[in-house]
Amino acid sequence: EMILLEFNNRILFEIIEQRFTNEKRELLDVVFADFDGVSFHVSTQDGEKRNLVTVSMSWSCCSQLFQLGAQQDLKKIYGPMLQAQPEAKYDVSLLIDLDNPPEDPKNLPLKISNLKRHVFAAPFKKVFGDIVNKSAGNQIVSIDYRGNESIYLKPEGDSCTVIFSIAFSEDADAVFAKVFLQEFADARKSMRGVPAVKFTYREAPLELENFPGLKNVESNGFVSMVVFDQHLN
Repeated sequence: EMILLEFNNRILFEIIEQRFTNEKRELLDVVFADFDGVSFHVSTQDGEKRNLVTVSMSWSCCSQLFQLGAQQDLKKIYGPMLQAQPEAKYDVSLLIDLDNPPEDPKNLPLKISNLKRHVFAAPFKKVFGDIVNKSAGNQIVSIDYRGNESIYLKPEGDSCTVIFSIAFSEDADAVFAKVFLQEFADARKSMRGVPAVKFTYREAPLELENFPGLKNVESNGFVSMVVFDQHLN
């Protein structure tokens, strides 16, 4: 049975949901982690104003993502909740007024718990949207989203090659990855129109040849898949 991970952060969802449903409002000061080195902080920063809840997120690649359109997306999605100045030591902060929510409170737990998802999605939305609109260039977009691992997007005409750089602590892990990814190749034989998947180890794919931002070629594996406009419509 396949395990499907949620897009949103379950802990953040439950905290915000409980905050709206519980009549008693205690002081909040909760710090927790998500995948990819993400940290969240949920707090009531003024004990006299317990209706105001601050949600902050820290992620090493946020500055890159903001340059690639994430800031504009967050303004559209979160409106007045997005703070111009984030909490100290964090990259982005939302302020939720429980007494005067900007929309139906039933929608806010999911919306707020998707904060990481919305930040990360921005460059993909931009590149994929340009492909659908026939306005894509050929400039490679790189996102150093976790330690010594990166994602590269290379648009070209009506397609985009998405490349994941994956760090392996041991050579055996790379062998397991190759076996696992071979399943994608085998499954593709019985399915029509699905993206092609390719894996290389300690060898960058040709799409990244001469790219100055390429990192960790000597230690990482690379998973490449090509998506076309018909996959995006």
